[in-house]
Amino acid sequence: MDNSLIEKVKKHIEEIFKEKHDQRSTYHSLEHTSEVAEAAEKIGKATDLNDQELEAVVIAAWFHDTGYLFNPENHEMQSVKVAEEFLKLNNYPDEKIKRVTNCILATKIDHVPVNLLEEVIHDADYINLSNNNNLKQSELLKTEAMNYGGLAPTQEEWLTAELKFLLNHRYYTAYAKKKLEDKKADNIKKIKKKLKKVRENEAIILNEPLPKEIDKNKSADMEKKEDKMEELKDETKAEKEEKKEEKKEEKKESKKEEEKKEIKKEEIGSIKGFETIYRLTMANHMRLNAIADRKANIMLTLNGIVISITLTIVASDSVTTLRSIIPASLLILTCLITIIFATRATRPTITKGTIEKKDIEDKKANLLFFGNFSRMEFDDFDWGIRKMMTDREYLHNSMIQDFYNLGSVLDLKFRYLRICYNVFMYGIILSVLSIAILIGFNV
Repeated sequence: MDNSLIEKVKKHIEEIFKEKHDQRSTYHSLEHTSEVAEAAEKIGKATDLNDQELEAVVIAAWFHDTGYLFNPENHEMQSVKVAEEFLKLNNYPDEKIKRVTNCILATKIDHVPVNLLEEVIHDADYINLSNNNNLKQSELLKTEAMNYGGLAPTQEEWLTAELKFLLNHRYYTAYAKKKLEDKKADNIKKIKKKLKKVRENEAIILNEPLPKEIDKNKSADMEKKEDKMEELKDETKAEKEEKKEEKKEEKKESKKEEEKKEIKKEEIGSIKGFETIYRLTMANHMRLNAIADRKANIMLTLNGIVISITLTIVASDSVTTLRSIIPASLLILTCLITIIFATRATRPTITKGTIEKKDIEDKKANLLFFGNFSRMEFDDFDWGIRKMMTDREYLHNSMIQDFYNLGSVLDLKFRYLRICYNVFMYGIILSVLSIAILIGFNV
């Protein structure tokens, strides 16, 4: 990771916030950006990203909210423009800029990460969900929404929305699941507790009796107090019943979570098993392919040498007889046929190199073989690969089709090689026999 470039990026971001920051943006601030950048570096290192990947993630973290300073709506696209402008001025390579911009776009609220880099920056952007001051940051976000013209929600409405968001959110990296998930669960409990308290207070306010006139006598007041005490007792009993029900629900939820974890473990196990089989099969196919090519090259070289020597001997012989012409002709013919089949075994098949978008949408195209995408536009290929990566079934089908096709090619290669070796073997035998026969008959 180029620390000098990271320092330049940091200073540039600080200058932008100093110049453009709107006081209404109480949440999307330099403090939030710094926190995300620090978290991205920490999670990236823990996830074993290489230096170039870590550099891209950290740069993207610094730039990911700069677009908010120009246009809060769809600010990620504006952030991409700001990042591209700065990085091009600093002669940053185009392929690295593309990696940075993809990471920035991965911070969209509805985006599902498709690779490890996007998972890292996604988890870093939501580091606040596991912070101790999560409720305070939540209030800053609410204030910001109201500052930009949003309706002021009640405390209950806001806490309900915040709770729903936390329950639906998930971390992706192994580091975040291990280090942040428990802290997020604590924040969920805090919000539930606070939401319950708010609802109880509202219930008391709504059920509170209207004040009586001053001339009411004390006995009436005493009766009211007694009634209130009875109500409180009833409420206490109701609360106890509610707590029991909540505990039952919590137990049910914990059981469901355990079942989900077990199912997920089984899914992960099956995915890993499939990937292991694919990796081993592909490695075996590649080794067999290399063996077939070596065998074909041996036959091409050997037969080329035999033809050269035979032609030289025949040409140098001043007296040509049947004893030399027939065996030489058989040997040369054998070598020529052998060379033809050896060449066919190594000759590549050319494909059209383009795939239609409709084929990708219908899951009929295999983007794992270079011959299918070599003439496609990069943007179409990039779109197709990302679509395939997000669809596990499509990805697995493509992998299965890929090593089936490679197996078919290997089968054809070895068939040609078998013919090649058989022709060479029987041709040599016939040539030797022809010499013996001609000598025997003294021709």
